[in-house]
Amino acid sequence: MTRLLADPTAARWSIGAFGLGGGTRVSGAQAWRYAPQDFALASTYGVPERSSLADWPVTYDELEPYYAHAEFEWGVSGAQGHGINEGHRSAPFPLPPMPRTRPSGVLREAAERLGWTTQSVPLLINSEPYRGRPACVRCAQCIGFSCPIGAKAGSQNTALWRAARTSRTSIVLDARVSELIADADGRITGAVVRGVDADGTWEERISADEVVLAAGAVETARLMLSTRTAREPDGLGNAYDQVGRNLQGRPGVEVLGVFDDAVNDGLGPGPAIATLDFRHGNAGHVGGAVLANEYVPTPASALAALQGAGLVPMAGDEVLPTLARLMPRMQRVAGMGHAIPRADARVTLDRSAVDAWGVPVVRISREPHPEDARLCDLLANRAEQWLREAGATQTARRPGAGAEARQTGTARMGSDPSKSVIDPLGRVWGHTNVRVVDPSSHVTTGGTDPLLTTIALAYRVMDHVDEGSGDAF
Repeated sequence: MTRLLADPTAARWSIGAFGLGGGTRVSGAQAWRYAPQDFALASTYGVPERSSLADWPVTYDELEPYYAHAEFEWGVSGAQGHGINEGHRSAPFPLPPMPRTRPSGVLREAAERLGWTTQSVPLLINSEPYRGRPACVRCAQCIGFSCPIGAKAGSQNTALWRAARTSRTSIVLDARVSELIADADGRITGAVVRGVDADGTWEERISADEVVLAAGAVETARLMLSTRTAREPDGLGNAYDQVGRNLQGRPGVEVLGVFDDAVNDGLGPGPAIATLDFRHGNAGHVGGAVLANEYVPTPASALAALQGAGLVPMAGDEVLPTLARLMPRMQRVAGMGHAIPRADARVTLDRSAVDAWGVPVVRISREPHPEDARLCDLLANRAEQWLREAGATQTARRPGAGAEARQTGTARMGSDPSKSVIDPLGRVWGHTNVRVVDPSSHVTTGGTDPLLTTIALAYRVMDHVDEGSGDAF
């Protein structure tokens, strides 16, 4: 088991932004729904040895109305697929798909020759003006960047913006919650907030009737473990030692193809075609992944990819000329597969050290399940096959691409308190006023980006909070 000390900005474990909007501000904004099978992987495939694979306590059909609501509220551009490894839809996409690109045409023709089905990539990006935000101008700075015009949907220009307009929302920047507050009976009644301003550091205790945790798989577990009471000395909701367990990364693959002729038109955001044929039904494997073409690279990221493939020298006079020649001739296909969860993959605290906020540092222990590597090899073969059929004369694999990004687990949703952290309505076991609405609640990953599922689950959880039950923190 690999062990390392990490802070929240460690590159291996952080893909989000620390600021208003969080990770949604800089995400690539792919907006896939999980497939119906994703909610029942254990029942569908069985439980691999040395894994904690389990079914969700909710089904796709239960979550579907909230998927539709999330797509409408945030604005998703897309088109109905062919029903391959997809669930039913109660409403169409609110926006048409982004325009086709040159590489999507080449890949579409290749997929037809291979007998594969394809469809457009749903994106939380406006293909036309929507709800006060402009249409995408198709720049090449999408993933990893904040949208310069606001065409990409993030919480900062959708849910938080609308909440702020009610005049009932306060947002405190340059601060963090260090622990939750409990009364003598162990009921959570608020939070300790620590911040920094021009006068230095400060601390304030805030009372709250309802508490909602949305800090991500690592930081939510950290906050719960940091909240110790007489009733729960090992951390909030941790009576059965489940908080922090089942940490899952993303077994990702990326294959780079280089063509003899220019195939990349440089029009962002990039992902314009996908195949869902290998999302499920891969003999001998648990799940699979959506395979799609990648984002338009910046010169710096293109250079890194091409140098990693050994196609551009690391130094010398030929670096820039070679980059200029290959950049329009490169195209990448990528996917993030289903991770096999393990109970011993977990987040714990090292109480012998604290960060600048006085909070115990995180200790992460995770070793991927052997099935993850097998699945990645299959997906890489399919991505390489697609690029070769499209005309790529050279291909190079980037194994483990995004392997630890977009973490899930650590506050698993379930029906049994001894095997989970929250109930099917997102409430921490034993605390009806504390809810979790981030990817830490996910039982398994979905063979694609968890962003839309996280949003839909948040709407579902909050839909069951009684009106007038108190202010949410």
